[in-house]
Amino acid sequence: AFYRSYDWRDPSQDRDDNTTWTFSNNAIIGAVNILWRRFGADWDTCFAPVLDDLTVEADYCDEAVPLKAGGTEARYECGFFFHSTDSAADVMAIALAAMDGWWATRFDGAYVIKAGRFDDPFGSPSGVIFGDAEILDYSFDPGPTAEQVRNSLTVSFTDPANNYYK
Repeated sequence: AFYRSYDWRDPSQDRDDNTTWTFSNNAIIGAVNILWRRFGADWDTCFAPVLDDLTVEADYCDEAVPLKAGGTEARYECGFFFHSTDSAADVMAIALAAMDGWWATRFDGAYVIKAGRFDDPFGSPSGVIFGDAEILDYSFDPGPTAEQVRNSLTVSFTDPANNYYK
């Protein structure tokens, strides 16, 4: 049996009726469902205030990307295998690794979850470009000189009398 997840983007799914939910590999959908259902995050406090942002991130995870061999697949997917004793941080680490993402708690308690993406600073209006006028001073540290570097050798010994080789 698959782990059913509530996907708020699907109008046929009812948050209060898990029989309407379906399986999803979407890393954002999975992260939200696990935080909400497994770790008890309050939907109205943690997710409802940022649902539009979470939708953008979930859609980005579902975006079709071309494969070298042809065809496409979703940008970020995660199967979410974890143990019942794993902490929320450990489980979120799985989701975040799958989507090169990050998460934080906002000032009002809402969870901000972002999927990783590259923003070109030269093509992005939010990018910052530093030029000569912004550079006031600099210093350069080349690191230790050859005379300052020392070699070290780590040696270990296993006594044959302890029979570790058997």
